[in-house]
Amino acid sequence: MIDEPISQFMNRDVLNGDAETPLIEVIAQMNALGESEFVVCEGDVPIGVITERDAVAILSRLLGGSDYQGIRVGDVMTSPVTTLCETARMGDVIRVMNERRFRRVPITNDKNGLTGVINLLDLQFAMNSALERRGRDLEVAVMSRTAELQKANEKLEELSIRDGLTGLLNRRAMSDRLDELHALSKRHGSTYSLTLLDVDHFKAYNDCLGHVKGDEALRTIARLLGDSVRTSDSVYRYGGEEFL
Repeated sequence: MIDEPISQFMNRDVLNGDAETPLIEVIAQMNALGESEFVVCEGDVPIGVITERDAVAILSRLLGGSDYQGIRVGDVMTSPVTTLCETARMGDVIRVMNERRFRRVPITNDKNGLTGVINLLDLQFAMNSALERRGRDLEVAVMSRTAELQKANEKLEELSIRDGLTGLLNRRAMSDRLDELHALSKRHGSTYSLTLLDVDHFKAYNDCLGHVKGDEALRTIARLLGDSVRTSDSVYRYGGEEFL
């Protein structure tokens, strides 16, 4: 959040005028619009500011009998005024407000012209928005990571029950399935059948033509067996050249 430009969060609708503006008019505008600051400009360059703190000080003097009818804002404004360029980062605003104990900072363009103001409420809104975005991003990242982990776990689970050479189910999967079948058979009084195959003379074939040809033979047999059974049946590599 501190790296984001302040132009995204600053208030561009800022009350402003020149130093000759009658103070009484400024106070009336601030009261009518609910604004907490009036930026005093020379042309469009900020040279001072009137804040609610200044308004309270003026009220105190009025109560003490002072007359402000002919006073201009230039006579009572806080000056010079600290500004930040709208290309600055939120971290710069936080640093300036913290170091100077400011509640607002006028924002200017690259020619020092007033373009807006950022205050504590804007800063709080920016921080809340950033936290919400990061929360959403974190939630999306967690969901994505969870999905990736689930997919990885499913793949690992699949690998754990598959024979690496033939792609058939392995003895672990065979043992689990036989336990299930046997339990169902006992419960329902039904039967099930097994066929155990052994490839004849496989060792001699393997020794003669080599392990690569032997592996190809096992994969071919595995494919033929898989294509020959019903969808409700299962084929397992029992071990070596034996299939069930």
